[in-house]
Amino acid sequence: MDKSLVITKIYGYLVCLVAIIVTLIAIGQIINASFALSDPIHTRDYSYVSAPYDLSSFDAYKADYGRFNALDKTTSTTTSVATPLTDEQLLAAYNSARENQISTVRLQATKTITTYAILLMVAGLLFWGHWRWLHKVK
Repeated sequence: MDKSLVITKIYGYLVCLVAIIVTLIAIGQIINASFALSDPIHTRDYSYVSAPYDLSSFDAYKADYGRFNALDKTTSTTTSVATPLTDEQLLAAYNSARENQISTVRLQATKTITTYAILLMVAGLLFWGHWRWLHKVK
């Protein structure tokens, strides 16, 4: 067996190995993004909410809002809030933050699924093409 044939086979098998590794990573990312799509409020993978409030329920949001706004950012001491929001204003802010979270997670998860699905197809084509080519090389 000459040296160029050995190098050719090593190249072919390495491409197939890399394609398998990329496939496994892509499948894992697609599964993670699918879980994020199924429950966008509780996911932490794609969470880009500006305030660190719990959006799982209005009561949790209200409790977090009261706790975070009672903390003075400059001195880290508790102070009273000058103009507290009414429940209607707080509910409107909660609904807005919740919709923002849902739309952000959906966009990011859909982007991840699309990206890794394309990568999965490319890796599959590379594997299939190189595997067939390797069996033709003698």
